[in-house]
Formats: sequence, structure tokens, C-alpha cells
Amino acid sequence: MAGIQLAPLERLPPQLLLAFTKSFLKINSSLFLSFAASQASGMMFQEGSDVKPSQAGLAVRNAVAAYQLTESGLTANTDPFNNHNGWLKTIAGIEITASNWGKSWLSPAQIETPGIWFKQNSFCSAAISGYDATRQAYEAGIRISNVTKLIFHYPENGDKALTKTHPLTGQEGKFSIEYIAWRVLENGDISTQDLDNRRIDSKFETVLPKFSRNTIYQMRIKVLGQLN
Repeated sequence: MAGIQLAPLERLPPQLLLAFTKSFLKINSSLFLSFAASQASGMMFQEGSDVKPSQAGLAVRNAVAAYQLTESGLTANTDPFNNHNGWLKTIAGIEITASNWGKSWLSPAQIETPGIWFKQNSFCSAAISGYDATRQAYEAGIRISNVTKLIFHYPENGDKALTKTHPLTGQEGKFSIEYIAWRVLENGDISTQDLDNRRIDSKFETVLPKFSRNTIYQMRIKVLGQLN
């Protein structure tokens, strides 16, 4: 194979080496690396995929594995956050001191008290308030057919996780308040089937212009020219 220089196998990342030895197709290798990346950290690019909800489970599994390795008597470096080649230095180029650690600890933070809660629906948590509001609207007799404009108001960055304003599949719709509101105002609720990987009905295209977002914390629905 003159003119082709191959890197020694020991220099290849382990994921690529395994993909090479298993003779994966290109698409399978990409999928494999995507799964591997999400075992190192939660990844926003996984939104709308099967891996997204499993990332918390992967983190818990890895915590259990770390405990088992500790109990087994294996040794490891005990300074994983050192400023030379530690975790934060490697991942983000950040150095840690006692002073900046204290200043940045839980700032910003969202946890006030430890606890656990479970979502009733599999769509993004940032859509819950809009979902509840549109369900109340539906119960009050409002239907998507008599809505002329629906504006969702959020605090600054309140809809950051709702990255899809024009989803193409139900799985992408998990991150779209527009899609979720449409399903609720059309049928009274949103089903598990509405959030699977099938292509969204073309009817959504016709009602999409009715929806918009703003960054004030309230929701308004304009029904047949009257603001309620």
C-alpha cells in the first residue's frame, strides 16, 4: 500500500480502535462515538434522541462503577482537579483555587433543597408551564381553530432548552413549545405517540405562524381578535 501511512494502532483513541476492529460502517462509527461522548458528560446535542433521557442513568451507572472500583482496592491518582492536567484544566482550561472555588460554588445554582421529582410527560421540562396553560385554555373551550395568535412569554433564557421552533418529528417536538401547544389545543393533551420519531403531520405547518415567543413571564392567547 505504497503512499499510504497508517498510524500505529496504539495511537488510535480506544473508541476508534474498536470501531476499526469491528469493521463498522461509517454511520455506525459515528453513532458509536456519539454514545461514547455522552458517557463522559451530558450533551445538549443529544436532544430529541434516545440517548438524551438515558444520560442521567449513564451518570448514575458510572458513579456505581466508580464506587465498586474504589472498593476493589485498585489505585488511582487522588488529585483529579489539579491545575496541571486535572479534569477542569483539561476540559475547560480552568484553574481552581480555594478563593475562586468558594466564590463560584452554587453560583449560579438552581437547587434550593435536595430532592427528586418525576415528569408526567416525556417532553422538555421547560415546556411544562406552557403545556399547563394550554390545557387550561382547552378546558375553557379554546381550540387551535379559533386561535389567531398565541404568544409564550419567558424570562430571559427561560426557553433556552426549547431549541426547536419548527420541529420535523415528534421526537424533535419534545423540545418545541409550539408543537406541544398545538397538540394540546387540537386534542386536549399530548400522547406518547405524538412524541415518537415519526414525521409531524403537515397540519402543523399551517398553524405554526400563530405561535411566537417573548421574554416576559406570562402567556397570552388571542382568540378571534379578542385578547383573553
